[in-house]
Amino acid sequence: MLFPAFLHKGQYAISNMFFDTTRAHVELAGARAIDCVIEEAKNPSHRCKFKGNMDVERLEKIILEKGPENIGLVVMTITNNSAGGQPVSLKNMRETAEVCKKYGILLDIDAARYAENAYFVKRDEEECKDMSIKEIIRKMFSG
Repeated sequence: MLFPAFLHKGQYAISNMFFDTTRAHVELAGARAIDCVIEEAKNPSHRCKFKGNMDVERLEKIILEKGPENIGLVVMTITNNSAGGQPVSLKNMRETAEVCKKYGILLDIDAARYAENAYFVKRDEEECKDMSIKEIIRKMFSG
C-alpha cells in the first residue's frame, strides 16, 4: 500500500539493497528500483562491521543524475536482509537522512529487524558504545 502512494511510473526508488518482494512492489507501482549498497556488501567473504550501509556518495550521484524530482523515495533496510542481515551504522543512517532532506526526498525505513541492528550498532560503532539500545533506536528514527 505504501509504494503506490509515493511511487509513480518513470520514478526511481533507491535502497541500500532491495529485498526481492520490496523490489517487486516498487516495480508494481511503475517505478524502477536501484540498489545503492556499499561495495563491501557485494563480496560475501569480505569482513566489514557495517556491510549493510548505504553508499551515500553514490546515492547523491544517482539523485543528481536522475533528478531529485524523479526519486520517489529512498528505502533504508535495517538490518540489510539482502546483504545477509548486515547492520547499518547510526552514522550511515544520519548521512543518508541528510542527503534525503537536502533534496526533499522521503526516507522510508524498513525496520523489520531494527532491534538487532541497534544491538550491532552498540557493539561495533565506537560513538554508541555507552548508549542504551533504546537511545540508539531513538536516534536511528529521529533522522
